[in-house]
Amino acid sequence: LKPAMERIGDMYSSGEIFLPQLILAAQASKPSFDLISRRLGGKGGKERFVIATVKGDVHDIGKNIVAAVIRSSGFDVIDLGKDVPTDKIVEAVKRFKPKALGLSAMMTTTVPRIKEVVESLEKHGIDVMVIGGGASLDEKTAKSVGVDFYAKDAVDALRILKKSRKGSG
Repeated sequence: LKPAMERIGDMYSSGEIFLPQLILAAQASKPSFDLISRRLGGKGGKERFVIATVKGDVHDIGKNIVAAVIRSSGFDVIDLGKDVPTDKIVEAVKRFKPKALGLSAMMTTTVPRIKEVVESLEKHGIDVMVIGGGASLDEKTAKSVGVDFYAKDAVDALRILKKSRKGSG
């Protein structure tokens, strides 16, 4: 399944397929990954990815697409939902010890919440890769709020995860 989903991601990136096909492929592969996970008893060394839309932002379509694509590539995705307070995000990172944390902000008014999360992680001594995304972010804004990487879309987020060597702690 992983090679097939990687091919789907490449096809999306090159414009051969579009967002509806990407979502459909991710949804179609989810039951298989769920079955494999259950058969392995939730074990198997899958890397974890925690994702949330920050406090004050109730838009989660983009976050949901990112979660589906990353899940379909074999990651154990912990989706905290939308409008998630900083303390809940930090607690989830402490609890699940993910490879990375994905933060989404659709509205410009919620971008400062990403910085708040990054600063809270640092304050608690938590070293985790943070990937920022959402309609209100670009490369410059993402760096200004302290994220490690900016992902322009779901396939970009997955590419970052696969290339990264930085773990949690």
